[in-house]
Amino acid sequence: ETGVTVRELELVDLKRVPGVAEADPLRAVEVLPGVISTSDFSAAFHVRGGSQDQNLILLDGVPIFSPFHLGGVFSVFNADMLDRAELQSGGFPAEHGGRVSSVLNIESDPGDGSFQVDAGVSLLASRVAVGGGLPRDMANSLGFANVHWKGSARRSYFDWLLKPAFEFPYHLRDLQGVLEGWTTSGDRLRISAYSGDDVLDLTRLDPEDFPLRIDWSWGNDLVGARWTHPRSGGGFLDARVNWSRYGTGLSFPDFGDTDFSSTVSQAQARLDYEARPNPFWRLRFGASAESMEYDNLVATGGTEFASGHGTGRLLGGYAQATWSRPRSWLVEAGLRLDAWRPDPGTGVEELAPRLAVKRFFANGDGAVKLAAGRYTQFVHSLRDEEIPLGLDIWVLAGDRAPHVVSDQLQAVSYTHLRAHETT
Repeated sequence: ETGVTVRELELVDLKRVPGVAEADPLRAVEVLPGVISTSDFSAAFHVRGGSQDQNLILLDGVPIFSPFHLGGVFSVFNADMLDRAELQSGGFPAEHGGRVSSVLNIESDPGDGSFQVDAGVSLLASRVAVGGGLPRDMANSLGFANVHWKGSARRSYFDWLLKPAFEFPYHLRDLQGVLEGWTTSGDRLRISAYSGDDVLDLTRLDPEDFPLRIDWSWGNDLVGARWTHPRSGGGFLDARVNWSRYGTGLSFPDFGDTDFSSTVSQAQARLDYEARPNPFWRLRFGASAESMEYDNLVATGGTEFASGHGTGRLLGGYAQATWSRPRSWLVEAGLRLDAWRPDPGTGVEELAPRLAVKRFFANGDGAVKLAAGRYTQFVHSLRDEEIPLGLDIWVLAGDRAPHVVSDQLQAVSYTHLRAHETT
């Protein structure tokens, strides 16, 4: 890679890093260079001084806003469903927009098509993952050479386990699935989905023991489809559509007119094209259209103490070119244009050039890299990051908040497996 500082973790690495009660990819990311956590109680991570909401977290290419359980103690990702995690912690290319700090892409494992069951019980939850494939005749009738799938369910069990003694007011659950099909011509279709929530229900407790009755829930839902068509010479055409939502709601049954709610959602359509006209050049172009919306409300007694609602449309396009000479030079230049149209608010266009140059020496055993670029962001979390446990409340850039523009310069020297970075 040229401008990207890539750290990749395979499944075996993810499970090897200690987590809270069970393997957690976000906890694993925290041990990588340039990544820190402000608290041992939170799985939220910070990259080179950026805030946690400036990290673009993707599940099979689908953005996910707040992938945390228990107010941030650990992530929503079930290790039994994961194949690999890749963190791009600096100088990422023009194809990525929407965040200014890093890109973490977590890929699901659809399995090899054979029937398999993985199950386990941790200190926190019980889980099961089932994978398999469609019979070849059935796959062929749908136009595929083969189709693999995998699904998982996870749920905490303390409320069930302790029910004979007393009511435990909290539980979490996750449902995740991935399906991948290949055609005889090499086309690939992948469909991913996730749904999970946390529920804190104090209404089931004895009022004499806990007089303040609260019903609080929060969680994520997402679904995405991706079609990839390979082209001769190593290029491809890639089309994606996806939808993602995060929401939280708090109610007090004894005060029926009290309402606290917060939601944010994003729908996206994206098209990418890559061509490799010769062994030295790689050209990539792409465009995307996104629709975003948020709605926040705090009200009681007929009075709104805080509220906010807004929508936004984001049109983005990019072009980038990579030129390489093995064990000698690697140069990548890109340009991204984002047009943001908020309501309420005034529209803005941001042009984001990016350039990275890497020079190899010692027959490829060492290298020096320089990267510079501009990055933009149009969504923010209002979470107080000084509080170890908390929930995100999102707003869009517009009348209520400015958008972020970050100009970055990165210098890295490599010798064998060592990297010395200055950003």
